[in-house]
Amino acid sequence: MTADYQQDANVYLGGAYVIGQQLVSIVKNDLLVFGSAITAAICLLLLLFRRIRWVILPMLCCAVSVILTVGLFALLDLRAQSFHPTLSPCKLS
Repeated sequence: MTADYQQDANVYLGGAYVIGQQLVSIVKNDLLVFGSAITAAICLLLLLFRRIRWVILPMLCCAVSVILTVGLFALLDLRAQSFHPTLSPCKLS
């Protein structure tokens, strides 16, 4: 879109649409990173313990702690805002 005008002028895109697109790309990247980290953790646990029971038990403990944390956030009426770091560079410019 901006390639047609780059020789004539500097074109800067901004607004809610750009922030939304940036947020979507960050979330996709985070899902890829965290998904691969969880897969690597499961594979490492399988290599170390060699029984499915000893893989499920630590994963279950992690899941319970996440559920309790989310429940505590809801009980204390706290908001977890994952997009907050995304908006900080926008405030600076």
